[in-house]
Amino acid sequence: MSQIRFRADNAHERVLSIISEINFSKNAKETAKKNSEEAINQEISHYQKRMINLQDDYANGKISLEDYDTSIERYRQKVRALQLETKDQVTQTD
Repeated sequence: MSQIRFRADNAHERVLSIISEINFSKNAKETAKKNSEEAINQEISHYQKRMINLQDDYANGKISLEDYDTSIERYRQKVRALQLETKDQVTQTD
């Protein structure tokens, strides 16, 4: 098997290049995780606002109790699923 030799200065530059790529990848992953968490939190907030509006609509007689119960449960399930998703992300990164 033939051996390939590299000049020390070229090898050093290549190693530094690889390290910077690894650091960039790590930073990109952390940024993506943060953006994902923010998106999930915004979605949770969206459904919480919908639940408040739903409560107001029921209190004002705009919707029936049956419609309220069906809709509020659907929104609660979505919020619970999103909260579990954020917990899963934290668990995976620890």
